Amino acid sequence: MAVLYLLLVSLLGGSDYDQAVADHAWTCQMISEKVWPADPTIHCPEPLETLALNTASQ
Repeated sequence: MAVLYLLLVSLLGGSDYDQAVADHAWTCQMISEKVWPADPTIHCPEPLETLALNTASQ
């Protein structure tokens, strides 16, 4: 019974983390496309295109 419980918790816990990561990526995409206003409490990495341009210009 305990093994079944641990298996169930581990499967569901990973799913929650994956969903949180996907939600964060989607939020950052909406902010970078200017669909949503920038929020200083949400840290979004620079898009890869921007990083490539900054590296090429140096």
